[in-house]
Amino acid sequence: MEDWGRFGLMLVNMREERGFASARKFYRTAGGAGHFGCTYRHYANVEKGRCGPSERLLAAVCAALGFREDLDSARRLLEEYFRQKFPADLMDLLRSAWLKGGHNQEPDIQSALVRHARENSRPISAQQVLAYCSSPAAYGVYEILSNDLRRWSPGDLAGLLKLDPEKVRKAAEQLKSAGILKRDATGRFWCPGPEKIMVSNNTNDPRLVQAYGKLTGLWRELQKPSGRRLFCKSYVLRCSLSEFQAYSVRLSDAFHGSAILRTCRKGPDTALVGIELNAFKFFDF
Repeated sequence: MEDWGRFGLMLVNMREERGFASARKFYRTAGGAGHFGCTYRHYANVEKGRCGPSERLLAAVCAALGFREDLDSARRLLEEYFRQKFPADLMDLLRSAWLKGGHNQEPDIQSALVRHARENSRPISAQQVLAYCSSPAAYGVYEILSNDLRRWSPGDLAGLLKLDPEKVRKAAEQLKSAGILKRDATGRFWCPGPEKIMVSNNTNDPRLVQAYGKLTGLWRELQKPSGRRLFCKSYVLRCSLSEFQAYSVRLSDAFHGSAILRTCRKGPDTALVGIELNAFKFFDF
């Protein structure tokens, strides 16, 4: 007999670990019925252990919790899901095959990229993300100094960003107060350890979701003075959503693979380049 109480409790804990204090906030932030494919009441019943999730709902939950970047949590929740679906002897066989397969397989591209990202990143707090997303000046200063080994004066930063020097100075001081930058005795600012990318481990925090929503506008501000589009590809197709979700892993591999090109040293043709990957569902069709 199925007992979904343990699964529901695990889901609640994982949701709270990612900054969502309530199920309703998580449901709405992720996209509501459009993302989960069910009503809020049904989702809440899953959290309360009154029923198990459908396969579609389970996939939507995993996506909303960011499990592609947290495979250990994904394994634990999926294992509990399968434990309810399969008899104990079959579950033991599945677990053994799963673990053995994981040890014998050669690392795939995605695993290698995830490992590379972890080895070349350091955590950034929610308050720090909010600080650098607070204004075009703060964002511009953050991106320059987090991608360079040198120390910069507010005037030099303002010259590159084509912004008012006083606004840039205040933005740099704000980032210093947030613990992102340091300032030397001459008034120059720098970012400690720019070789490692600063990454938030709590991307589903509602405050961060809102802050990251500003990035498109901040990118546009950075482009205004002298930026240009390097290329743009777009394509619209009718397809199975489940098949597209599977294919999106390949898109993600290519997207994250660009990190191997990153450098913090000026070269003959280096530039600050922004890369964005989006996929939109227009409507059921």
